[in-house]
Amino acid sequence: TVAMLGEVVGLEAPHGYVTGGGTEANIQAVRAARNLSTASEPNVVAPESAHFSLEKAANLLDVDLRLVATGPDGHADPEAMARAADAETALVFGVAGSTECGRVDPIPALADVADSVGARFHVDAAFGGFLLPFTDREWHFGHAGIDTMTIDPHKVGRAAVPAGGLLARSS
Repeated sequence: TVAMLGEVVGLEAPHGYVTGGGTEANIQAVRAARNLSTASEPNVVAPESAHFSLEKAANLLDVDLRLVATGPDGHADPEAMARAADAETALVFGVAGSTECGRVDPIPALADVADSVGARFHVDAAFGGFLLPFTDREWHFGHAGIDTMTIDPHKVGRAAVPAGGLLARSS
């Protein structure tokens, strides 16, 4: 299953597992970033359009959540996110196909923000992961330096609810 999900999102030899849903996958991405970070007070930088599970993850894992206003088009603003990120940033978060509006953040630009501060980069493609392959958008592992991604087979992948997935570039 993990290999098939990796194929959908442009990731050869993926690591990961099938989760109990996108919320669990997002929480685990924050957990992994926090645990791999050397920051004394790790933070997560995300657009205000991020799924509510990110706030839950920050509360559970005692990580500061910095929600950044989106641009006028409702997408993440890479420049504003870069201003919010610093040496304590463990994770930068992007959205590839929001459930409510289908918005796709500028994923390659957000990957650059994460790279500029030495943070990991996570993409929540829970909803868009099975729709975006049929578009010309740049959103997956093959397009950007993504470390982890949420993809939910229960949404459009015709799997049982609540099947989700967490994929990682490396273990």
